[in-house]
Amino acid sequence: MTVTDTLNLSYYWEFPSNQRLRLLYLLLISVSIVSLFLRGALTYSPHQTQNREGWGPTTSLLDEHSSLQAVENRTLGFQNVLCINLPSRTDKRDAITLGSSVTDFHVDWIEGVSAEDMDLKAYPPHYGEPGRPIMIPGEVGNWRAHLNAMRRIVSDRLTTALIIEDDSDWDVTLKIQLHEFALASQSLQKARKVKAPKIFRHRTPNTAPNSPYGDEWGILWLGHCGMTCRQDAPYYKRSNDSTALPVDSLPPYWSGRASPNTRIICQTRYVICTGAYAVSYNAAQKIIAALSVLPSDEIFPPGTSSIFDVSLGRLCENGYLTCYSSFPSLIGNWRPAGSPSRNSDIQIVQNSEGEYQEAVSSGIAQSTMLNLDKLLEGTHGTDPAIHHSVAPEANLYDKRPHLGGGLYVLDNDTMIERKV
Repeated sequence: MTVTDTLNLSYYWEFPSNQRLRLLYLLLISVSIVSLFLRGALTYSPHQTQNREGWGPTTSLLDEHSSLQAVENRTLGFQNVLCINLPSRTDKRDAITLGSSVTDFHVDWIEGVSAEDMDLKAYPPHYGEPGRPIMIPGEVGNWRAHLNAMRRIVSDRLTTALIIEDDSDWDVTLKIQLHEFALASQSLQKARKVKAPKIFRHRTPNTAPNSPYGDEWGILWLGHCGMTCRQDAPYYKRSNDSTALPVDSLPPYWSGRASPNTRIICQTRYVICTGAYAVSYNAAQKIIAALSVLPSDEIFPPGTSSIFDVSLGRLCENGYLTCYSSFPSLIGNWRPAGSPSRNSDIQIVQNSEGEYQEAVSSGIAQSTMLNLDKLLEGTHGTDPAIHHSVAPEANLYDKRPHLGGGLYVLDNDTMIERKV
């Protein structure tokens, strides 16, 4: 049925005798019809759904591949990127601001904390308790700063946020790397759902995720100094990753599955160091509860440390949080040229008079911080951070994701790897 079948326009056309009135009536009718169509178009969208937290509508992604495009946005596919930085370290803030700008993402700030500015009653649980490792002032301030980041996520109701420290460095092709990490993360979460008992499956309907990294995670640990994978879960592996450093060039990781030019992405059993990690809203709530408001002996067993990264790793280990990570780490760290005493705000370094170090990046094939001059000049290529790295000169205008891996499982009895 057409619009003219529904509205008898001839009646309105013939009734007025004056030609100007006829034109006015016709104009009013046309405006009304157009308004009806526009109103319908603006109020109906077949892909609009309520988000998981019930905080308002979000656009449902059409398929998992379209969702991956969100990693290219100004917050790397998260709702926000937050960097922890002591207000006095303006030099580090300058570096992070410049590095993030030339690689096209935006950073907001969480002020670092000095233990001297804290009330002793607000120190970490079990601080100073006999039989536990002593926490130095820098570790106390670091604990509080990371919890302040969790508090920001909860108070601002951020669905997800990436937390980085102010000595972070990342590959100039980070967004391309995150494409692969997001695909692997989604695939591993789907594999985990399939393995779940049927009684739980109705809670995870087969709909597109709101996050490009999937929706069934608590922590995505992108920057670390060692990790182990869960032995009872599949993992993602790619054997020809040019951004994975040669084994002899990897930082002195505490643990990991090192193979030449190979990247592993998995659900983690344990991770250490908090150079960079993403947190979901619900996970941030649980971290505040476990590490501050409702501490327990399960989270802080007798004789263990309350240091933030050790405690956070324990939350992954005991299953309190679902955590995924990459080995090698996707985000490393950087030390500027100059006195070694400039490096850390946690450990105090006593350097000899006149001691000088060159700028160095750790854990990254194509360092952003070591290539700032080229990035500012707008050149197409960069120099590798490791001179004997197999990584080719990165083409900064090549935005194609590297998706050459697959899911594997390891039979712990035979130690034979097979593809899923």
